[in-house]
Amino acid sequence: MDTQRIILFVVFSFSLLFLWEAWQKEHAPPPSAVVQKAATPVPGQAAPPAKDLPPASAVIPQGTPGAPATPAAGVPPVDRAGAVPASQRVTIRTDLFTAGIDTVGGVISLVALDRHRDATDMSKPYNALQ
Repeated sequence: MDTQRIILFVVFSFSLLFLWEAWQKEHAPPPSAVVQKAATPVPGQAAPPAKDLPPASAVIPQGTPGAPATPAAGVPPVDRAGAVPASQRVTIRTDLFTAGIDTVGGVISLVALDRHRDATDMSKPYNALQ
């Protein structure tokens, strides 16, 4: 009797696994584009043709060690002064709290609970995160 239950459990488990895989094939999101990296050639093997590989400046981002100082031909120059925006603080106010969020990185810099007061100064709201 126990052997029959084990066999039925295994059969139903595999059926469930196969049904799950079939459902995932139909409902899974399409795979994202994957960038292929150039592999280093193994001694004794021929190197891949150069026409299939992207230029070195397209693979190595500017500003990393070993990156070329000038952009590749056909790539417009980038103004580095405007590349990184200045840090600004956005304030969000609700009836329960006030939050401050830094625009660079989305860092939450302040959360003040407006209905609760600070223990040392009752005129200020309680700062849950500062």
